Amino acid sequence: TSNYDDDGALSYYSQSEYDEDGTKIKSSSYRADGTLSSATEYVEGRAFKVSDYTAEGQLNSYIEYEYNEDGKRIKTSYYESDGTLRSYALSEYDTNGDIAKETHYRADGTVSNISEYVENYTIAKESYYNEKGQLDFYWEYEYDKNGTHTKTSVYEADGTLSEYGVVQYDDNGNYVDIIWYNPDGTKQE
Repeated sequence: TSNYDDDGALSYYSQSEYDEDGTKIKSSSYRADGTLSSATEYVEGRAFKVSDYTAEGQLNSYIEYEYNEDGKRIKTSYYESDGTLRSYALSEYDTNGDIAKETHYRADGTVSNISEYVENYTIAKESYYNEKGQLDFYWEYEYDKNGTHTKTSVYEADGTLSEYGVVQYDDNGNYVDIIWYNPDGTKQE
């Protein structure tokens, strides 16, 4: 597959490799100059490893995925080019098989943030933790009956509202901006 910019110049292209059964085993993206940009390796039809490359074609970092017996991703590990673990995330699912929670960890095993979801992979809450594993602050997201994001509230660790943002859309429902307010309802500058 090739992609071109508005002037018709090649911007990047991708290629895929398949085994003898026709199952994808690798896909690679290349910059216009032919240097490798990223590569994804597959096992049993699922992404196992995604590698990112510098403009010079050197390995920059990579991500590895682990799956449960139902084919749901349960662990995502982020590595430096030398194989040093940078961070990882564990995913939990509800009884319907939908993502319910992702807990992100630093390389030392301390929690960095937790994302909680409602149906359709819609984020409901994100909690952020300091290096000691203590809650720093958290964000809560609100949606209208159609599932459109309408408001984001930021809270201190003790539950005190810090600020909130009201999402603005144009007449066609396209995101325009988020307007931030202080806890007392005054608009932030």
